[in-house]
Amino acid sequence: MLKPILLMLVLAALQLPTFAQTQLEMNEQAWSQCAKADAKLNQVYKAVLKRYKDNPLTVSKIQAAERAWLKYRDAEIDAIFPLYNTPKAALEYGSVRSMCKAGELKSLTENRIKELEMWLKMEEGNVCGGSRLFSN
Repeated sequence: MLKPILLMLVLAALQLPTFAQTQLEMNEQAWSQCAKADAKLNQVYKAVLKRYKDNPLTVSKIQAAERAWLKYRDAEIDAIFPLYNTPKAALEYGSVRSMCKAGELKSLTENRIKELEMWLKMEEGNVCGGSRLFSN
């Protein structure tokens, strides 16, 4: 009686897909997703600059805002992981630190994408849209 049940369990286990990943694979996947978000950010940023190309003052302010955001992003990551580049990092954050940093960077980048997309989606009639209403 036990042998058929055991055989059924083994056969069932062999048919189940496995999703186990090593930490290295999870790190690589997280950084890949982060890179995709960064590529999208660059794409949206370029589209914003193109949309406002006829207004050099607005373009210069958008560029300044982007430079400030990059400094903020880096400072925020440093605040979240202050020991990241120190000998204590492995003890403090464990083997997931690279994956976690990539996830935080991805999240910050996705939020910035949403902010920049407002420059592309602003609708006429939004009285608080500022220069985002004057792309043409």
